[in-house]
Amino acid sequence: SPNINMKNIGDIVSKKLMNTEKYKKGEKSP
Repeated sequence: SPNINMKNIGDIVSKKLMNTEKYKKGEKSP
């Protein structure tokens, strides 16, 4: 259903945001 798809997109965006914050702080992820 569209709701599940939206949730997946939200999870992906959240992960990208967290990775960006870590990168800004100098914590480069492998």
